Amino acid sequence: MEAELIRSKGMMCTASGVSFWPLEPRAKDIKIEDIAHALANLCRFNGHTKEFYSVAQHCSIMARACEATGGDPETCFALLMHDAAEAYMGDMIRPLKHLTFGSTFRHYEGELLEVIWGKFGIKLSYDSWIVNYWDEVMLVTEQRDVMPEEASSDGAWFASRMPLEDTIVPVSPRAAKFMFLNDYNTLSIARLREAA
Repeated sequence: MEAELIRSKGMMCTASGVSFWPLEPRAKDIKIEDIAHALANLCRFNGHTKEFYSVAQHCSIMARACEATGGDPETCFALLMHDAAEAYMGDMIRPLKHLTFGSTFRHYEGELLEVIWGKFGIKLSYDSWIVNYWDEVMLVTEQRDVMPEEASSDGAWFASRMPLEDTIVPVSPRAAKFMFLNDYNTLSIARLREAA
């Protein structure tokens, strides 16, 4: 019964025109262009930022920051792709995601990320400590740079993490998509060279 419901009601159409079932993902339906397009048009923090700041830009900054500290191409690529499931499932804000009913969302998000990780040959686990570490660094940086001052003064989110030195300057969705795809191409080439 649930499988029939998923097949009949659980389909979405991606930006490239692919019919996609987020709860029954197939690697052949996952396109980097769809991921880049959707993430560039999704705002971080459910839109509660001083100005539009996309998930795609968040991912690119995170991957670039890791690379600047000597991170290897495989790790940087995993960081770039760590929110890729949001291109197909959207995001659930952190306070809700970690409540009991968020566990169902996290389950399906994890299944989708496994398919995405497999499609792009990512070796690092999507929930590894390094992904969580850099996500926390980004959170404190974003708290400083893109959140309203009231949010920044309402207690530190991850006081043990130091924010990035550079200030985040939000870019348009179009620029964020270009940034994400450029980083995808650059890191893909670097991964191939490292594997050779």
